[in-house]
Amino acid sequence: MSGKPSDGDERPRLDAASLPDELQRLWDTMLRLDPDWDMFEWLKERATEELKIIDANLVREKMRLEQRIARLEALATRIGRDIELDEGGTRQCNLFDAFGTIHQTEEDVHSDEGAWEPHPASAHLQYLPDDIGDDPLLAVCAQAILLHFEMKAEKEDLPETLEGLGLALVPRGIETDELVEGLEWLLEQGSIIEIDENVFTLA
Repeated sequence: MSGKPSDGDERPRLDAASLPDELQRLWDTMLRLDPDWDMFEWLKERATEELKIIDANLVREKMRLEQRIARLEALATRIGRDIELDEGGTRQCNLFDAFGTIHQTEEDVHSDEGAWEPHPASAHLQYLPDDIGDDPLLAVCAQAILLHFEMKAEKEDLPETLEGLGLALVPRGIETDELVEGLEWLLEQGSIIEIDENVFTLA
């Protein structure tokens, strides 16, 4: 287990004594099985394999994020088309109301409502708190749920059932698990309340 490089080979010298016990045992075992076995080449092969795995994982993660961004933009666009704010100021919530951590006066809130113009993706990111800042889809889904409740409230058609939410929002591209996650988050924030099993209304 000398680890000496062959003549003319300028690669670094491997000192078995400096390696972890596991590698020392591996080195000793492999040399007993094959006197020509080369620890240096074996390490190169393992490193190459690991780099290939990392590269493949990065490609998959990139594709996943690109798909997530595409879905976020599509959902935000749909929500943007559904939002109509009248000049008098209706009880429409924006993401500042739903996710902001700063308490505003009623006058400030009305001012924000009148001036807010939804923009795909970006309008849903700037008002996120730290705890869900890495999940913009949650913000979009929660916003869609709030808007649905606002429209039902204007028609005096609350409370709403979980089934009704699904029938209204799933066809717009929000998946069932995302709908439930957004609903649970809004319940935790106190934006909506559950008055019966799977029956909800605005707080």
